[in-house]
Amino acid sequence: MSVSVFMKILESSPSRYDMGIRILTFGMDMEVKKKIVSEYISEGDHVLDIGVGTGTLAVLCAQKGAYVFGFDISSKMLEIARKKVKSAGLEEKVHLEEMSVVEMDTHLKENSFDVVVAALVFSELSETEQIFTLKQCYRVLKPNGRLIIEDEVKPKSLRKKIAYYIVHLPLALITYIISQSLTKPVKGIEKKLSEAGFEIESCFKFFYDSLILIVARKVV
Repeated sequence: MSVSVFMKILESSPSRYDMGIRILTFGMDMEVKKKIVSEYISEGDHVLDIGVGTGTLAVLCAQKGAYVFGFDISSKMLEIARKKVKSAGLEEKVHLEEMSVVEMDTHLKENSFDVVVAALVFSELSETEQIFTLKQCYRVLKPNGRLIIEDEVKPKSLRKKIAYYIVHLPLALITYIISQSLTKPVKGIEKKLSEAGFEIESCFKFFYDSLILIVARKVV
C-alpha cells in the first residue's frame, strides 16, 4: 500500500491522521508499532522519536517506562501529540519539540539515546536528507544502540508490484492535486544503513511486502 502518499493527504488534516493510517493499512501500522515497543523498548530507555507525528508510538514507549524525546516539523501534529501525552499522564516521560531532521546536529547531543525510532518518516525525506539523518542517528545513539525504521518500500515480486501500483498511482495523483508534492517509497535503505555504520539485526515485511520494519544496531 502507498502509505507515504496517503500520509501527505492526511497531514493536511491531522485530526484524521490516525484513523486514515489505520484504515489504509488495515490496522497493520499499529501492530508494527506494538511489535517495536514489546520487543525493542525497555523500561528506562531514552528514546528518540523522529517525526513523532500524532504521538502514538511515543506514548506507547512511555507507557513501557521509556523516556521519549519526539520531534516533528508539523505544529498541528504536535498539538495532537501533546493532547495524547497529557491524557495519558505522561508529561514527565515525553518531551516534544517542533523541529526538522536538519536540526538534529545542533539540537541533540552525541551518545544520548538507547533507541531511535522513525515510523513512516524516511519516505518523506530526500536522498540527501536520508543520508544526513542516518549519520545523525548514528551520532546520537549510545554504543550498541538501536535504530528502528518502519516505512514504505516497493515490493519485489511482480504480483505484489501490480497490487502496489493499483493503489499507489491514484493516491499519487490525488496527493499532487492537493499538495503539489509527491512522496516515494524508500530505496536502498539497507545499503544506506551500512554506509552510515549500522549493522542490520533483523528485517520484517508486512502488507504485501510494501511495509518494512528494520532493526539496526550502532557498530562501534
